[in-house]
Amino acid sequence: LQTAYTLMLKQKYCDANGELLPEYPTFNQFKYFYRKTKSMQTYYISRDGLKSYQRNNRPLTGDGVQQFAPNVGVGMLDATICDIYLVGRPVLTTCIDAYSSLCCGYSLTWEGGMYSLRNLMINVVIDKVEWCEKHGIIINKSEWNNSQLSGVLVTDMGSEYKSENFEQLVELGVTITNLPPYRLELKGSVEKFFDLVQGYYKKHLKGKGVINPDFREKGSHDYRKDACLTIRDFERVILRCIIFYNSKRIIENFPYT
Repeated sequence: LQTAYTLMLKQKYCDANGELLPEYPTFNQFKYFYRKTKSMQTYYISRDGLKSYQRNNRPLTGDGVQQFAPNVGVGMLDATICDIYLVGRPVLTTCIDAYSSLCCGYSLTWEGGMYSLRNLMINVVIDKVEWCEKHGIIINKSEWNNSQLSGVLVTDMGSEYKSENFEQLVELGVTITNLPPYRLELKGSVEKFFDLVQGYYKKHLKGKGVINPDFREKGSHDYRKDACLTIRDFERVILRCIIFYNSKRIIENFPYT
């Protein structure tokens, strides 16, 4: 701000010889004008760009998830790269009921895209007791009582969600809603699911490939060397996390109606 003040004096309050005019604003006056007229939107956009502003600094307005999910039956779809090294880093794709936060199904694959989405849709509608039994996990039906496809699916603008294959679900009577870009707060249920599930397994898999936030920094530990699980081993872990998430987690301040 001091540099901007000096440059302003040179441009606006100096004569042809570069001498200051008798009357010019003080630095405190300049600082007061700056604070009174500055726009935080312009400030963040000029420093970090429009995309960063929309993703990180844009004010949140509206009711968020509630405007899309007034009742049960609105599924929110998304995918994330898991914070763990196996042979590579697996991709977890999931469908979360926005109203109740129930995990309706998941897909764990090496790559995202259409095949991962296909596996997810199959997993949503199959019997979960039989599915868990295939992975050596015995559950009661009440612990994961879902084998129906949501009537409304809310997605972001990912290419796989706009493909012709995915749009065939419309023929089954499913309504597909595409959210605008950088509106993470509108699908907060599925974003929070990823945060919770990864938090469940990280503390138990330390030293087995789990990635810490410093993995991009120079000189940090090479977590790829810690990898010792197969994707089938990790899927059992994810399944147990989902079962705990669905049947044991307490939702505080839930808006009962």
